[in-house]
Amino acid sequence: MNYAKVREITVDEIPVIDVPGVKDADGRQLRAVADQMVLAAKGIGFFCSRGHGVSRDMLDETYALSQTFFRSPDEVKDSVAERYDNSFGYRQAEGNR
Repeated sequence: MNYAKVREITVDEIPVIDVPGVKDADGRQLRAVADQMVLAAKGIGFFCSRGHGVSRDMLDETYALSQTFFRSPDEVKDSVAERYDNSFGYRQAEGNR
């Protein structure tokens, strides 16, 4: 798998992808949004989305849960580690143990 090269970035370099109305979009519009996401994921490694309609409460709860997970002991995180046969799960960053 090809990962983005590690480098420091500024906040202005983070791609912001506007996704309003995606559920009502036609195939061409969906492809354009998907292409932007793929380009960002393959390039800088992540992106910020806006216009998605996810409530502030849901975003705050998700952030709090992620903080709880990443502050957990390695044994907890390893219980959901990425397996060789799929790309879903937690992967410890190299050199962080």
